[in-house]
Amino acid sequence: MRPISNNSSEIESLIIVDNEAFKENMINIYTAKTFIQYGKVFGLFEGNRLFGFTIFMRSWSDPNLAYLKKMAIASNHRGKGYGKRLLSQSLQEIKNDHISRVVLTVNPNNPPALQLYQKIFHFKVLEKRIKEYGEGQDRLFLELNIDSFHTEMINE
Repeated sequence: MRPISNNSSEIESLIIVDNEAFKENMINIYTAKTFIQYGKVFGLFEGNRLFGFTIFMRSWSDPNLAYLKKMAIASNHRGKGYGKRLLSQSLQEIKNDHISRVVLTVNPNNPPALQLYQKIFHFKVLEKRIKEYGEGQDRLFLELNIDSFHTEMINE
């Protein structure tokens, strides 16, 4: 795992993995460059080929809080422990930047994501918001205190 650079091939790969994972165009060249320049974007690579990423943005109101904006693993790499590895290493990196809490939103009907966040990493539910992004777009808001996070705490 390493930070994703602002070069065009890595940005293009980020957009491709995102589109495949989420089936919608949430990231484009403009948002990708913004996330890379002003946030923390980490990627998993096979050689030079990106196959997974995390995007974190730091809170303006609480500099110890980061929002996990996105996490994606290419479909042909899922189920192999890469998501756990990517999130674990990403959390260690932002912890080094004096982040103590991470918040994210997740679809409550996404069992693989809930398994990763709640059962493996022990994120706690802050709240459930109905129609957060429109009809049928409910979200769970989850939080993790990473001050006490250690990789050995992760359930296998």
